[in-house]
This record gives sequence, C-alpha cells and structure tokens, in this order.
Amino acid sequence: MSIFNRFFKRKPKASLDSVSFDVTRYRFGGDDDGQRVWFTPDGDGIGLFFFPKRPDLPTQARTSLELEEFYRGRVCNDAVKMVEFRLSPVLGINSIWMILKTPQEFHGMTYLGSLTVPFADFSFVIKMQCEEQGITGIREATLMLKAQQEGTVTIADDGKVSGDWCPDNERYDTMFPDHPISRLRREFASVMATLQIEKTTRNEKPFELPRPGSGSAQT
Repeated sequence: MSIFNRFFKRKPKASLDSVSFDVTRYRFGGDDDGQRVWFTPDGDGIGLFFFPKRPDLPTQARTSLELEEFYRGRVCNDAVKMVEFRLSPVLGINSIWMILKTPQEFHGMTYLGSLTVPFADFSFVIKMQCEEQGITGIREATLMLKAQQEGTVTIADDGKVSGDWCPDNERYDTMFPDHPISRLRREFASVMATLQIEKTTRNEKPFELPRPGSGSAQT
C-alpha cells in the first residue's frame, strides 16, 4: 500500500465504547490497553476487549466444525479442554461462542467463556473467568454417583468413563448454581440480554464466518 493510501485509509468506526451491556451489578475494574474489566458479585472477572485489526481467523472455513478444529488446535492441550463451541448470531452479526476449562494449581477447575464478535478489520471479545472455590468436585461426584445408580455410565479398570457422562452440560446448572460453569452461563445470559453495539459499528463490513448450525460441540 502506498504512503498516500495509508494516509487516507478510512479507519473503522469502532472502539471499546461501541459495545455496552448492563454492568450495574458489577464492580468496575478499569480500562487498560484496549480492555475494560468488571467483577461480578461472586468475584468473577468479565472483560470487554477491542482489537483494531483484522481477526486472526481462517478465511476458508466452510463449516463451524472446521472453525472448531482451528480453535482446538490453537488453544487446547492436555490441560485445556473445550466444553462448548458454536456459532451464534449476535445482533445480526455471526459470532463465536466458546467455553474452555483448565485445572487449577492445587484442586478444582477454572472455566473461561468467550464471545468473539468479528468484523473484517477489527473485533470485539467478551471474556469471563470463573474459578471453582471452596470444596471442589461436588458437581462431578454427585452426578457420577447418580449415573452409576442409574446404570448410564461404566468405569473401566483404567478409570476411563464411558456412557452418558457430561457433567458440564447446561442441563445440570440449576442443580449446582454456585458451580463456576453455572455462574459463567448465568452471567453471560445477562450480558447477552442487554448487549448493544452502536449502529455505525454494526454497519461495518463483517468477517465472513460459516453459517450457524453447520457444526457444534458440547463435551
């Protein structure tokens, strides 16, 4: 690109102030280098991030499953596992929803939720981090006992579990409202119910993603 074109290149009409949601229940943690942070009454962190550059996403993904595999290769390893991944429209903008979990240093799990709203030349990401506190493993232990009593799971000699075993599934959240993944989904539901993006920003060129429903995961 020539110096002339760089000088006159139109800047996208977007900033941290382009996105808002109800934060009246949260404690403000401040702004710092493209991010804005709050803390929930439970002490969980919520961050709004603005990235003023083209999203680092594959442009040739034809299905959400291909995009999911891209993320798995990028963020998952022996410690970090993907719990949910799906494409979801947000105010008419095709967006990426994901939940990851990772073990804490001594015991328990930390869950990380993210909603990426991509445009051609910039993106917004809302992230939330929820840590397991107090006595850990109650959700898993309770559900395992119930599953064994009902005969819906089997445990091999090496400890591998098979059958209908998905303790992080959303259907159990009301049974364990204080569990970190329950808190994460509950707070994100509140954020999504009040989320607003300025009209001038919504009218910017979108990033082309596969259509929602072309593949999804919850493990």
